[in-house]
Amino acid sequence: MLSGLLLAASFPPLHLLVPPFIGLVPLVVFLSECPETGEGRRRALRSGMVFGAVYFGVMLHWVPLAMARMSLPAAGAAFGLVLSVAAGLGALFAWWVHGGLRGGLHLALVVPVAWTAGEWLRAHLPGGLAFPWLGLGMSLTSHPELAGAAELVGSRGLSFWMAVVNGLIASAIVGARAGRRWMRWGVGALVVTFLPMGWGVWRASTLDTRPAGRVALVQPATPRLGSDAARTYPAGLDSLLGGLNASEAFDLAVLPEGAIWGLIARGEPGGDPLPSLRRRAQALDVPILFGATGIDSPLDDAVGAYNSAFLMRPNGLEPERQDKLHLVLGVERALFGASWSGRQPPGASGAGPLRPGDGLELFEVGGHAYGVLICFDSAFPETSRALRLQGADVLVNITNDAWFHGPEGSGETTAFRQHPAHAVMRAVEHRVGVVRVGNTGVSMVVDPSGEVTSVLPPRRAAFGVATVRTTDRLTLYARFGDVMGFGAAIAAVLITLGSLVRDRRTGGPIRPS
Repeated sequence: MLSGLLLAASFPPLHLLVPPFIGLVPLVVFLSECPETGEGRRRALRSGMVFGAVYFGVMLHWVPLAMARMSLPAAGAAFGLVLSVAAGLGALFAWWVHGGLRGGLHLALVVPVAWTAGEWLRAHLPGGLAFPWLGLGMSLTSHPELAGAAELVGSRGLSFWMAVVNGLIASAIVGARAGRRWMRWGVGALVVTFLPMGWGVWRASTLDTRPAGRVALVQPATPRLGSDAARTYPAGLDSLLGGLNASEAFDLAVLPEGAIWGLIARGEPGGDPLPSLRRRAQALDVPILFGATGIDSPLDDAVGAYNSAFLMRPNGLEPERQDKLHLVLGVERALFGASWSGRQPPGASGAGPLRPGDGLELFEVGGHAYGVLICFDSAFPETSRALRLQGADVLVNITNDAWFHGPEGSGETTAFRQHPAHAVMRAVEHRVGVVRVGNTGVSMVVDPSGEVTSVLPPRRAAFGVATVRTTDRLTLYARFGDVMGFGAAIAAVLITLGSLVRDRRTGGPIRPS
């Protein structure tokens, strides 16, 4: 329970710096003292279940609160799903650690392998359950200069490093309690902690960046986006765009996910589907990036729609669009089944079932390539990596986090502050500028060092203009991907096989108590 509470405190709203480096220690010390007996294994599994339920239950308590906006049964189902998956992942971590120790592995190795493999598994669960939300490495987004090693190993590589520190501290405590030499493990924990931090600070201070254009962030703060199939251009949004006429010069205006209500077909014939928005683009003489519901054909939307991003240029709508790749379970898609459009989707909707996109598009504006991440896509590092490899100079995350508020009148949930952390980590991983625009916030610009250079006041209609900076070189992580996460998953499989082989040789799951 203590480990679960410490790790939960590592993320918004508290977002404390020290807990992620020590949070696993109480659980790991406990697991190291579980005997190699049947009761010892059961004790390890029970402790892992409690840890997982506390950790994920506290960190993700907003899930049932947000789903309560749809219905109480949906909130209850979400609560049950979160707790069951959380307890299962916690038990799996404990089982790997206990099995690795039985196999003679050191805490400083088995803990990071087990933890990072669990994060990799959580990010690759099938049937819409994949949920790479706030891995341990993401806790450093409150101090992005300390997270610089993410450009080498990605956010899961940071998780591995921080779990190594936890394992070393646990080794020192276990050694001291057993009367063995422990100082070397304590010194090792200090060295392993501060060397990557020092490199990150140095890297952030020497990073060579360049301007990649000026972007206008437009935050309409509409309480509920997307309610019918009629193409609707909100008056409040038009007023904000009108205010940009008197602002500084900029190259691109960005509106949030679902900013326009209605259905827009790719390459739609028969005239301009959004004449009012086009007139604004002509008056500003810049393109406008916006979210709406995309369909493949104006003649038949029954086959499904997409949560999409479009680019309106002064001379008309760009024929290509970016469709959201990762749909939100229970809101945009069903478990192991067809997608749907819920009562309160993150973006605009109103057509039949929502479908995930299957490709990536770049929007060229002013000689720079913009890659778009729609809402939940920002939590998946491989999507940002693919856009960067494709040539994106800037990543743009459009989202509608109004549904992260709880039931009417209850205020925002912690997810409202957790979601933007992913944009910060994507900036550091790829040393790229990130523009984030949310319907109710948090709308901000992040530079390649992870520093937030511009932010709009949340939950208020507002706009602002900022320069976005980027770098020209691909990071090591961009070139090679999530080597640490995949490698840890392979190592965890080997731990599992080794444990099963030992059980078979001894004639049972573990010698009797």
